[in-house]
Amino acid sequence: MKSKLVIAALILIAAPMLVSFPSAMAEFTYYPILTVSNQNVVWTVDTMKLFSGKDVRLNTIVVHYWITGTEPDPSTLCPYKVSVADSQVKLWFNAADMPPTAVKNTVEGSLTTGETFLATGPGWAFGGHF
Repeated sequence: MKSKLVIAALILIAAPMLVSFPSAMAEFTYYPILTVSNQNVVWTVDTMKLFSGKDVRLNTIVVHYWITGTEPDPSTLCPYKVSVADSQVKLWFNAADMPPTAVKNTVEGSLTTGETFLATGPGWAFGGHF
């Protein structure tokens, strides 16, 4: 009788852990490399083969930049074109939409697997990176 109570207690203790395991796995975030090139209007997220660029849900991509690093909320950019490949995601921006400088930028999005990614870039100044 005592062994049945012990087994029942262990099942009650383990059940919440087993239920939360899949949701914890779905919240995994990858941190790929972000580069800014071609006069700062082409951004490339190198997936480093952590995930396939083809698994990126394009409607979830969010692009942020910070001009001074002190503003509480970042500004957003909208790429006019997005392309995906196995090992990268490329974003193209209109030069007229870009601010002349930024101290930091990020690209984030979701994958078809339920996981997410966050790529952080160094910022830019037209005429050269800093």
